This record gives sequence, structure tokens and C-alpha cells, in this order.
Amino acid sequence: MANNADGTVALNNCATTPADCKYPLTDIAIDLQNKGNTSSLSWEDKYTGPRHAVEWTSTCKIDGKAVASGSGLQKNLARDAAAREALVILAAEEAAASASNDAAAK
Repeated sequence: MANNADGTVALNNCATTPADCKYPLTDIAIDLQNKGNTSSLSWEDKYTGPRHAVEWTSTCKIDGKAVASGSGLQKNLARDAAAREALVILAAEEAAASASNDAAAK
């Protein structure tokens, strides 16, 4: 992820911020690949409810650590929600690390 001049994060399929991503599953995979962490992404998927009205909950894990979770009526929608939330969290962590590095350099 790269920061734009206005402080938003530039991702491949995102209009302005990670929350706007059209393809969050792709973007999180590309972001991790760019950082050399291609095998660190995993998912934990669970469902509840009767078969005709299942609700999925997916947890996005990076290096085995739960980063974000999302839910939806289909597994892919739950994963999209979790990936979108994970992108927001990763962008915030990256911005904080960048600010910390800038402060240490001064």
C-alpha cells in the first residue's frame, strides 16, 4: 500500500480508501505479496443457522493472528467484509509506523 498526498491509501482497486475497495480479497493478497508475505494469509469460516438461512462469519488471519472478521449471507461476502476491514486496519498500522519512522528520523 502506498499513501496518497491526501493521506489516503492507494490500492489497486480502491477509489480512495481501503473501505472503498471493489475487490478486497484481491487487494489484501496483493498487499501481502508486495510485502513478501504471500503465504501468511488464511481464513477461518464458520456458519450458523438453518441450511436455508445460513449466516457466515469469516476471520481474516495474517501469520496466524486474527486481524478482522466479517459476516454475510454467503461465504464470499463474509470474506469480502473481513478483507475490507483488514485492509483498513493494515493501512492504519502502516500509517502509524510511517509516522513513527518520520518522527524518529527528525
